[in-house]
Parts: sequence; C-alpha cells; structure tokens
Amino acid sequence: MMGTKKHLQRLTSETGDTIVEVLLCLTVLGLVIGGASVLAGRNTKNLQTTKENAVALRLAQSQIEYVKSFAAVDWDSLASGNVCMQNSVTQLPSNNAACTYSDSAGAAQYNQNITLTKAADGSYILAKATVTWETLTSSIDPVTGKPKDPGKVEVTYKIYKRDDPAEDRREGGSCGEGKVGTPPNCVAAPPQVRAQVLKIRPTASQTTPSCSSTAYENRSGTSVRLTGGGFNQTLLTNTSSEAVFQDVNKIVPGTNYTATITGVPSGYQVCSGSAQTGTLNATTTIYPVTPQLTIRPICGTETRYTAPYNHYSASYDHYTAPYHHYTAAYDHGYWAAWWDHPGPDRRIGGVGNSTFRQTENGQTVEYRARPDLGGSPMFFERWVWVTAWVSTGYYADYLGYYADYLGYYGDYLGYYGDAYTANVCPS
Repeated sequence: MMGTKKHLQRLTSETGDTIVEVLLCLTVLGLVIGGASVLAGRNTKNLQTTKENAVALRLAQSQIEYVKSFAAVDWDSLASGNVCMQNSVTQLPSNNAACTYSDSAGAAQYNQNITLTKAADGSYILAKATVTWETLTSSIDPVTGKPKDPGKVEVTYKIYKRDDPAEDRREGGSCGEGKVGTPPNCVAAPPQVRAQVLKIRPTASQTTPSCSSTAYENRSGTSVRLTGGGFNQTLLTNTSSEAVFQDVNKIVPGTNYTATITGVPSGYQVCSGSAQTGTLNATTTIYPVTPQLTIRPICGTETRYTAPYNHYSASYDHYTAPYHHYTAAYDHGYWAAWWDHPGPDRRIGGVGNSTFRQTENGQTVEYRARPDLGGSPMFFERWVWVTAWVSTGYYADYLGYYADYLGYYGDYLGYYGDAYTANVCPS
C-alpha cells in the first residue's frame, strides 16, 4: 500500500510541455525568423544603395578630373554650359548617349552631366558635376512607371586659370600650365606624350562591335610602347585610357614618336590605329594623339538556363496495349415452362365434365377431364404449370481484342530549366 502511494506521488510530481507552452515557443520562433528575414532584406538594399552611390561618386570625380586636365591644356576651348567629358580631351553635349554609363549588364544607368560656368573676368571656371540614376532599390511610381526616389550625386570644384605666377600662391592652388612642383616653387614641366586607347562599346545585343564604330569609353590595362628619337618605353593605360610618357632628357619637341599597342586586356582585340606616328609640337608639351588608338571587346556565347519548371509533352490520346476482353463469368441458360402431371388425379363431382383451371397456393393448376375412363363422378387428371431455369453452363462471354482508352493528356517530362544561348562580353 505504501509503495503504491509513493508511485502516485512520483507521477503527480512529474512535469511536461503543455500545448500553451508549445504555441508560445512557436510564436517566439516565428518572430525571430521574421525579424531576421526583414533585416536581411534591409541589409541587401543598403548594400545596393552604397554600391550605386560609390559608382556615381567615382563618375562625378572623374568628370572633375577630366575638366581639370582639359583646362590645363586648352583653357580657351573649354565650353561653358552643360556637357559631359568622355576623357581629358573630348567634350560631348550632356544629352549624348555616350554620357550614359552602366558598369555591368542589367545594372543602374548613370547619366553624367557637368555644368561649367566661367567667371566674368575669366579667372576661374566653376565646375559642377552631377550624376543621376534610377536606383534599383527604389519603389516604382504606378503612374510614371519610374522609381520614386532617383539617385543623385553632385561634386563642385573651382578651377583657376594658371597664366599668372601670383595665382600659384592661392590657397589650395597648384602650379599652372606647363609647370610642376609645390607653389610658389614651380618649375617647367617636362615634355609629355599622351597615348590614348579608347574602348568601343559592345552592341546593344552584347555582340562584338565593328571596328568602324565610335570609340568613346575608357578602359585601363592596355600596354602601349612609345618609340622615337632614342626613346623606348612601355606603359599601361590608366583609368582615363591614357599612357603618359615623360622624360625631360629623351622627349624633345619637334621629334617624331610612334605609339604602338603591344598588349590588350583579356578578351579584347586591337582595332584600327594599332600604331601611329606624330610629331611633338614645339609649342606645346602635349603630343596630340590623332588618330586615337582603339580596342574592342571580343564577345562570345555561353549556355544558361531558365528557372526550372514542370515540363509536359503535347497532349494526345493514351491507350493500353490491346488484349482479349471478357465479361465476368456467369450461369448461362434460359427459363423454361411446361405442364407437369404430378397428380394426384381423382374423381371430382359437381364440376361438370370439361377441363378447368384454378389457382392453388399461388400456382396455376389445370384439371383435365377423362370421360373416357367412365364412372361417376368424373375422373380428372391434375396438371401443374411449371417454370424453371435451365442452365447451359457457367462461363464468361468474349467481347473482343482491343485496347482500353486512358485519356487525353500530356506526358510528364520532368522538372528542369530550359537551356538557351546568351551573348557575353568581357568587362
């Protein structure tokens, strides 16, 4: 008795998870997972925004650097108004298609513009570089179909004309045209030869462009060798697509120099102008590159796949293989009916002397008169109307040799993506 009591106490003291506790745990787990999903999506959006802003800032800074280089060489030809700089020697209207930049297929499209405002006295130019783009992370306006919050980056810089030594002493200034050093201790810059190698953009369908197409994009990493007048040096082009050669002892005004492309980035090919000869003008330290050297990307194809989905063949009528058909086996026969003479025969009085019928216990009975037997009362034979099933055998009926119809549908082929060929170009 004591043992039973202790056993019951031990059972009542044990605990377990109730349904309320389980539901509470599931609720907390759902909140944690949901929060993590929202945080991951927000982080992805922030990373994309940061990347777009970094690209836009780099483009704006490049525009300022191009203007500074252009102004140092040819201040008077620098156009006022809205333009975009393709490089340090080329200005284009800001609405030119070449002013739109994309760092990769499917990425944001960046519109480059630089507003140049010359001071009334011509002492400086105020350059305001603006880069706008339709952000990939912005929500879409249902009316216009465009992002509600387009991106925008602006960089402003004041460029002073360097034709007065006094200007070299301005705060934040630099040595003027044709001079190097630290203001006010400026000295004459050594002669330079700038060989420029521009890239031809791939076609809109991402195929190899023609060499006759206009080259206006920058691409670093092209190897250029400059020879002439005892000078022989090979350099790689910078982010402005220029290889800048300078040697105070070996680059001499009035000397012929030849720029030759000796190597291109992987996936590229030399186009027109692989070698050129020009004279370094005695009145300037910059060698005018005409015609420009150009390279083009060699595009190819690769096999890609769509998102997987269920594949089916075209619908058609389905049948089984033909076979012999039979009904289910059953008893074959027929219903037969006849008069049976089970008796008992007897003499019946008071019913006349002719044959008659009557029902006995639900059965038709016929009494047939036998006057030939004589006697009185009349002798009658008793006949009974009988119906019975006459079996001829237990077997199935043969229906024929044919196929069963299964339906009109397509066959399941599998869950996979379709292969297609995509055009790809080197970056």
